[in-house]
Amino acid sequence: MALAFDKTNFYDTGMTVSGLGLTQSCTLGFWVKRASTDVRCPIGNNPQGVNGSDSDVFTFFYVSGPWTRLDADSQVTINSGTWGTGWTHLLATYNGSKYRLFINGTYQAEGNTTGNIKSDSTRSWWIGRRGSYVQSAWNWHGDVAEFAIWSAVLTDGEIKSLGKGFSANRVRPQSLLTNSPLVRTLADVRGKSTASGTVTAASHPAIYA
Repeated sequence: MALAFDKTNFYDTGMTVSGLGLTQSCTLGFWVKRASTDVRCPIGNNPQGVNGSDSDVFTFFYVSGPWTRLDADSQVTINSGTWGTGWTHLLATYNGSKYRLFINGTYQAEGNTTGNIKSDSTRSWWIGRRGSYVQSAWNWHGDVAEFAIWSAVLTDGEIKSLGKGFSANRVRPQSLLTNSPLVRTLADVRGKSTASGTVTAASHPAIYA
């Protein structure tokens, strides 16, 4: 069972860029199903209101389609492709110079930035919210599952496998930093997330464990 979000529930994973040791080479992916056409944010890392910044460190949005932002030496935004109302796999990679977006395992677009991902103690990933400040207009409406982060840039073949439903544990496990299937619980099987709270279950995407 995945987690359902109704724009009022959200969770701080407690995982930060610096805490995971991310600098440049990384991959972040998850499954998502939207329940409305509102502009919303299923996975967010934005500390606005904490340090005065409006920097989306590594954040995903639904606008008219998938959007994603990463902030290194400069902030880059990618918006490309479309998604329906069913389960969709979103994934982005960063290699120190290019930020690439994939939908259901298929490459969509890329943007350029350089340097290390912005990092400080306030920048943790949230599930169902844009970041560590209260701005309910961005809270997610829909379901989220299989949230994972790797300390490596996955190959196109590995990304395609995830888009076909392979478990994150089966793809480059030696580089897998965190994996939260979000099956009735917020638990991270790698022990990195400190998220807790009451969860609402939803149907899960088909995953090959």
